This record gives sequence, structure tokens and C-alpha cells, in this order.
Amino acid sequence: MQIAEKLFRQNTLSDTFVAVRNLLLIILSIVVIATAVRHFNHLLASSNLTGHGGDYAIFAEFARQLADGGRIYVDYWDTKPPGLFFFLTPFVLLFGNTVFAIHLASVTLFLLFATGIFGLSLTLTWSRFAALLAAAIALLYTTYQRGPETTFAMMTFGTWAMFLAAAARGRTLWLFASGMVFALGCLTKQPLVVELPILLLVAIWRSKPGSGRAVRAALSVAGGIAAVGIAVVIWAASLGILDAMIYRVVRISAQYVFTDDGGWHFREDTQGLLETYLLRQAWPYLRPLALVAAVAIVGLALRARRQRGWLIALVWLAASLAGASIARGWRADYFTQALPSLLTLVAFGAASSGRFRQGWQVILTGVCLVAANLFIPPYANASIATARTMPEEDAVIEVVLSSTDEDDCIWTWGSLAVVNYLTGRDSCASAALDAFVMDSTAFPVVETRIEYMQEMAYAMPSVLIQAFDWGYFPELQKYTDRYRGELLLESARYHVYDVDRSSWHALETPVNFGGEVALIGYDIFDAPAEVCPGDTLQLALTWQHISRPTHEYQVFVQLLTPDEQAKIAGYDGVPVSRRPTYTWVNSGEVILGEPFELTIPETTREGTYPLVAGLYDVETTEPVSAQTSNDATRGNYAIIAQ
Repeated sequence: MQIAEKLFRQNTLSDTFVAVRNLLLIILSIVVIATAVRHFNHLLASSNLTGHGGDYAIFAEFARQLADGGRIYVDYWDTKPPGLFFFLTPFVLLFGNTVFAIHLASVTLFLLFATGIFGLSLTLTWSRFAALLAAAIALLYTTYQRGPETTFAMMTFGTWAMFLAAAARGRTLWLFASGMVFALGCLTKQPLVVELPILLLVAIWRSKPGSGRAVRAALSVAGGIAAVGIAVVIWAASLGILDAMIYRVVRISAQYVFTDDGGWHFREDTQGLLETYLLRQAWPYLRPLALVAAVAIVGLALRARRQRGWLIALVWLAASLAGASIARGWRADYFTQALPSLLTLVAFGAASSGRFRQGWQVILTGVCLVAANLFIPPYANASIATARTMPEEDAVIEVVLSSTDEDDCIWTWGSLAVVNYLTGRDSCASAALDAFVMDSTAFPVVETRIEYMQEMAYAMPSVLIQAFDWGYFPELQKYTDRYRGELLLESARYHVYDVDRSSWHALETPVNFGGEVALIGYDIFDAPAEVCPGDTLQLALTWQHISRPTHEYQVFVQLLTPDEQAKIAGYDGVPVSRRPTYTWVNSGEVILGEPFELTIPETTREGTYPLVAGLYDVETTEPVSAQTSNDATRGNYAIIAQ
């Protein structure tokens, strides 16, 4: 009788603990679902696409370019791999270049992450309670996101790859699919590659026992990765963007991690980064989940120390934290890479909680509720406080639509991809951000400035939209001063200007002077419809550096008689003030020459006169030979106009 009463009390107490645990889980689920629904509703109703420093709009513009058949990484480029752009493109195709299309894609991505965590947790633990708990926390963390972000997308693909590998149980097609999804994750952001050993370990661990299971599992996963890699290479090669994609995604991105001498980017300022980014940003973001995971790990270490699954998840956590720490700064966004491994540890802890004492079970669930309360005020509620509209950008968009035609390109200076995306106007320059040509700590600005000026030299922008993120580099400042027109719109953040390049004329074929300097075009400012005797022409030449000049050269521009035997008028001077030609060292650089005047003599008769230009050595006065593929040269000068 006493034994029966004791068992009855234990069962009653156990039932009470289970009831309390389940009640806390229900409360947590209600809080999370309500928060997520509120966030998703706010996001889908929003017309704001300016978040994350303009990155959301940049990713959207890439999707528009792909949807329109554009050549990304050539006509428009960023240093991000194309995985997220591929994901967004179907939404742009279905809903057009709208804000709704991008936000719907974001919500889809968030739900994919939560369902991926649920599937992975259920597969590894066979506990619906554990899977629901992990999925609820995952859903809560999606409310931190306000748009499509590369690290979050990478992490989502990585989660699904782990889920497929765990659920495969050695089946080749499932493992092949796991490798394909993992490759898409690596094509979304590079740090996921550090988790490949964990993926292979999970695939082997979950395969059925048998001879050669490790080899078969590894080859199946590798086959999926290779299939996606080959498909992307074929796609990029068919569009002629393969070399550009490798250069942007690999070489330029490398400067975001390594210094010029091959050292780690942050070895000199580790303490500052630790305080500013890791402790003030990343740690508060991870703290609620880390708190839950810590309780789970302690419980697992005490009660399930021989279970391999959570030990693999612990190694996975270490790998993901290493991947998050590779790039420039320990920002909170980068540490979303650690969410799947932390959530998996929580799931293992929840699934094993039946082995814990009832008090530990209640503590674990209670900590989850406390963690949710810690997370919601600074993050989930902050996302709701984000402005739904972008009035300044809308005003800019209205001016652009009214001032340009569909085929016009626009010149944007700042993080202004939102204007390109919502107006459907391409950018005159291919760099998606002005930071690519201004931030020398993160990007090879010498190379990117050369490319930028090469593109702008031949571009005919209709308007300039200028944000106040950066100034201009010297050659672009000259370009701006020369061609920027009247102010069309002024706001607190943006200026919109008319741009007039009608004065500039590209030579049909650039003229090569001595294999060192090329003349590619010229300006005639305020050119009269008909040039008459006594008129003064305002001119400027545009040069491009080929190889470093061995001498200092002077430029001459002359108006010759129709038979080219005598000079009617002329100008001699330096090609560029305070930049002698022997200091031109950057191959491919476009250099705007100094404006000068050329007066037509009063005695000049009516007729057609060639206008020629050339270079000569300052010391010897010997002219530099001119070469071109057509008949526009006469040995040592080029005919630029008639």
C-alpha cells in the first residue's frame, strides 16, 4: 500500500511537471507566433526597401537584372555570390520590380528556415516537443531580419542541407540533393564552406551500417556540390561573365578578409573589434539563444554524454562561429550562421529532458520563455518600429521617372540601388556601391576607380542622384564639375542633378600615341551650330593611359588648312595641370585634359578645316607617333574633327 501511494505521488508530481512544461511551451509558442505574424504583416505591408545599408535594394536590383536578362558582375556588380539573387529572381518575375516581391521572398526565406530547423530537429531527436521548441525559437529569430540578407539565406540553405543529409539514411539521391543545397548556400555566401566537414560527418553518421558507407555518403554529397558548381560555371560562361564573377566574388572579397601582405584583416585591432562588434552587437543578439543552449549543454553533459548527435552539433557550433569570424568585423548579422547549430543543441537538450529531473525540465522551458522576453524588446519590436515608407527616396524616384526615358542610364552616387530597382533604370557605372571606389580599407580602389572612369567616359547619364555617403575621388570630381547641370531636387539626404554630356564626342577609334597614351575623345563646350571667323572654341581632350610614359609630353591642337599643309590656329600646353605625363602610372586610367581655348582668325575663309591633336616630347620637341586602325592619323597627329 505504501509503495503504491509513493508511486502515485511520483506519477502525480511527474504529471504536474509535464503539465507545467507544456504550459510554458504553449505560452512560448503563442508569444512567438504572435510576434512573427505581426512582423511578417508589417514587412509585407511596407514600401520601404532601404534597410541594411541599402543591401536589400542592391540584392533586389540584381534580381531585376537577372529577370531582364542582364549580365550581372559585368553590367552591375557586387562582391556577393549569386545564390540570393537566384532565390529572389522568381519573385521579381512573378510580381515585377516591386517592394512587395522582395518582402514576400524574405518571408518565404524566414519560413523555410523555421521549417528546416523543425525537420532537422525532428530527424535527429524524434521528439516533436524538441522540434517545435527549436522551430519556435528559430521563428522568433527571423523577426530580427527586415529583408533578404546573404548570411541568413546562406544559413537557411545550410540548415536544409544538414536536414537532407540527416534524413537521407544513406540514400544516394537525398545525399546528392543535400550537396546541391549546400552548394547553393556557398553560392550565397562563402563562409558556409567551413561547415562542409560537418555535413559529411552527419551524412556518414546517419548512413546505414555497411561496407563503404563513408565513401558512398561522401561521394554522393560531393556529387551534388559538383553538379551545382558545373551548372553555375556553364551558365556564367554562356553569358560571358565567368571571369568577372570570379574576380568580383573571389579576388575583391579576399581584401575583406586578408590584408595586402596576406595577414588576417583584423590582427591589429582585435581588442577594438572585440568591444565594438562582438560584445556590443553580436553577443546581445546571440545571448538569449546562447542562454538556452548553455542550459541544454549542461544537461546533456550530465545525462547524455555518450550521445554522438549533440557532440557533432557542438563541433558544428565551433565551425559556424569560426565561419562567422572570418569576414570584416564580428557583426551580429554574421553570427546568424551559428543559429542552426545552437538550435540543434537546444533540440537535443529538450529531447533528452525526459532523462533530467523534473525540475530541470521546467527550468529549461522557463529559460526559453525568459530568452524570448530578452529577445523581443530590442529586436523583434525594433523591426516593427522601422518606417514603412521612404518619402525621400520616393521623391527621387518621381523625379527620375519624369526626367528620363526607359533606355536612359542614371548616375547614382551612394547606396541608391533602390532607385534603379523601382524605376527600372540601369546604372551608368557597373559598381553597385560608391564604397567600392572609395573605401580603400576594404576594396582595391585603384582598380575599381579605373574601371569606373572607363565606364563613365562613354556613358551618357541623364541625371545624377547624389547621396552624402562619400565625396568624389579626384578624377571623378573633375568629371562632376564638367558635366553636372542644374539641381532638380534637394532633400536632407539626396540631391538630384541634370547631367549634360552633349559637349563630349568619342573618337570612332582611339588614337595610340607611342604605345603609352591614347586619345579617346574630346569636348567642345557651347559649340555654335556653325563656326565663323573670330569665334573662340572651348575644348578639352580625354586621354587614357596605356603604359607609363618615358618622357614628359606636351599636347598640341591645331586647325589646319584643308590640304593640311599649314596651321591656321593652334594651342600648346600640358595635357593635365599638375599631372605631368611621366607620373601617369595606372594602366587603363581615363584622364580628363585641361580645358583650353582656340580662336579662329578673322581672316579665315569659308571651308572645311581639319582639327588635329598630338603630343610631343618637351625636351626634344619631337612629335610622338600616332597609330590607329583607320585613316584618321597623319604620322604624328590625329584628326579629331572637321
